[in-house]
Amino acid sequence: MAMKRAMSEDPVLALPDVSKSFEVHTDASDFALGGVLMEECHPVAYESRKLNEEERRYMTHEKELLVVVHCLRVWRHCLLGLSFIVRTDNTAVSHFLSQSKLTSKQARWQELLAEFNFILEYRAGSTNSIADALSRRAELDQVALMAMNAIVRADSRVTINIGKKIRKALTKDPVAQQLLKLIESGKSAFEIVNGQQPLLPHTVNVPNAGKSPRAISFKEEWRQNIDLAHSYPEKAARRMKKHADKNRRSQEFNVGDKVMVKLLPQDRKFLRGRDSRLL
Repeated sequence: MAMKRAMSEDPVLALPDVSKSFEVHTDASDFALGGVLMEECHPVAYESRKLNEEERRYMTHEKELLVVVHCLRVWRHCLLGLSFIVRTDNTAVSHFLSQSKLTSKQARWQELLAEFNFILEYRAGSTNSIADALSRRAELDQVALMAMNAIVRADSRVTINIGKKIRKALTKDPVAQQLLKLIESGKSAFEIVNGQQPLLPHTVNVPNAGKSPRAISFKEEWRQNIDLAHSYPEKAARRMKKHADKNRRSQEFNVGDKVMVKLLPQDRKFLRGRDSRLL
């Protein structure tokens, strides 16, 4: 009978119909965002996510704005080009589109919202139960912990000594013991995998005192790469000088000719007290 009812009754989520008017109901808490896309009071899609560390420091009205922006991004394919309503339980958000003074973050949000054709309407939080539930699921962690403690106390088969049992089992596991030895050896993960520490610039220029051909070859290759890197600026300088010399012409002067000389700043200290323009 249950299968028959599931096949014959309407689905929990309705399929989107562009001929009907969409409504987006949003809500935000200190931990998460939540929203629901609806048509004629029937849910079409749900959306929720946790807030990251930076978003948790937002002001209340910024969190409410963030959930609107997030939901419109997610349902862009359904809402772009249509007229719809966004319902929120924060009065400040309902006046956001007409706000003149904006932070850089709010200006980016307003620019994104300008792509959509919608109306922001205020709705009391008590009537926005679906979105409110989606945004506050993170607060149920304490309830889940209380339920788990109740199960532990009620069922004698569930014990809180599971940690001791795991540690005891690890002592008999050869793979775990091998990993433990590697950790206690003090070696880095790179050394454990490759058998040696990574080569750093200050450790490469070492005299060929060892007997490892691979190390000597690596050092020579490293030195060649350094020399090659130094040669590129020198090559570029020669090319620029060659290009600049094309505009120069040979000029001969006779004894007694007056010429204008341009001196570099570091040369002027030798000509103090003289007229440095003419020599």
